Amino acid sequence: MARLGAFTFRPHGAGIEKFFGSLESAILELMWSEGECSARQIYEALRDNGKRISYGATKTVLDRLVRKQILQRVADGRRFLYVARMDRATLMHKLVNMLIISLRDEADSDIVTALTDEIDSLKVSGTVT
Repeated sequence: MARLGAFTFRPHGAGIEKFFGSLESAILELMWSEGECSARQIYEALRDNGKRISYGATKTVLDRLVRKQILQRVADGRRFLYVARMDRATLMHKLVNMLIISLRDEADSDIVTALTDEIDSLKVSGTVT
């Protein structure tokens, strides 16, 4: 698979929202629960879940997720279906890997050492398994 698109890490986000906006996150959660969906199905599911969004905005976010190589667009007659390129666990592992690589590439060794020390201390305290 090609390289994933650029991401912004949001330390105060919850779950997948540490890497994606709230609408992108909602779409990803929907894709993982439903499998392949048309843009119309995604729009209607978001609307039914209380999201105030237009169909055009839904398509824009879908296109963004395709460009980031998170979703794949597949022709189905005269419409397109969207499907997640990987499951949630695989995506999270890839995103965390990208985060660690960016810290290693853009920081001095003190940051990487601090990160490693923090992970080790969490393991000792039983917080991380």
